[in-house]
Order: sequence, then C-alpha cells, then structure tokens
Amino acid sequence: MKSATVGEWQCRLARASGEEQKREIQICIAAATASGNGSVEERLLRLMVWVGTYLTSHAAHSRERDPWKILFSRDAWCDQQVIVFLMLAGVLHECPGRALSIYHCDGSNGHTVCEVHYDGGWHLYDVHSEHQSVYRDDTGRILSYEELCRDRHAIELEDHWWRGANGVGKEGFYMNARLPMICPVDWTRRSI
Repeated sequence: MKSATVGEWQCRLARASGEEQKREIQICIAAATASGNGSVEERLLRLMVWVGTYLTSHAAHSRERDPWKILFSRDAWCDQQVIVFLMLAGVLHECPGRALSIYHCDGSNGHTVCEVHYDGGWHLYDVHSEHQSVYRDDTGRILSYEELCRDRHAIELEDHWWRGANGVGKEGFYMNARLPMICPVDWTRRSI
C-alpha cells in the first residue's frame, strides 16, 4: 500500500484554498508524522496512540459524526475516536476499516472498537484513549473481533484497569451473544 509522505501533504497544503482545507491538511501532516515509517501495522499502532493523545473525552457526548469536526473540537468518545482513526487510516494509509459497536456481558456497558483490513485480514484496534489496545496471537499477529470471540485468552492475558458492573474485564465485550453492529466506514466520502 502506498501512503502519502509528509512532503506530499506539505505540497497539498501549499496548493490548498480555504482555511478549512488547510486545517484538514495540517492535521493529516501531524498524523502522518506521528505514524512515521515502517509496516502498515506499525504505522497504524502509532496512529492509534496519536488519536488517543490528540482527542479527549468530556462528560457530555456531542454525537458529532463528522471526523473533521471531531478533530477540530478535540473532544471525542470511543465511537468518535474510532471514526477519526478509521478516516485517517484510510486517507493516510489506504486501509479500509469498519466500526464495531460491542456490548459487555454485564448488560450495561457498550463500547466501540474498529477493525482495519491489511495483510489479507481484519485486525481489531481499541482506539479510545482510556483503552488503547490490540490483542495478538502467539505469533504476534493482531487478532480480529471474530478471532477474539472464539478465543478470549489474548484479552485475559492483558492486565487492564477497566471492569464492567459484574467485575468482568474487557474480555466481557467478547463474551456476549449479541452480535456487534458493524458499520463500514467510507473514508473516500470526502477527499482532501
């Protein structure tokens, strides 16, 4: 997969017309710089950390769905951080992605994670700044949602502070019989 370099984004910035387009390109330059070089997976992991660092969650959910408005506000809950991550993964690294709304086995907690498609398969990223996780198999490959539901051992191995109302940790999101709501994200909807 070919990704635009920081230099190419800077050239786009020089040709940009309008303040909004310039702000969008400046964000892409910052995200591309944070993503760095390396494999698609290495760049996506660094992008996940950048998104979680750049955005914060405040008490009230804004319900905003436009990734640029979310980025400009810097205020985002898990579903919004996923929207931003998937848009940037598509724009910067040409990786298709999908958001997954998942439910905990305690019956009272919901969460949004995402999967990104590269190297011939789907890979789950828990982007939210308070969770930031990927789960790997014994070979080091990042697992998909479906794989995690079949074998939660990778989640149970990771120590994490979060617990549901029933005391079960993040593995509870992969124990529920309810299927996730899967939303493909079309990052080509708006070109820069």
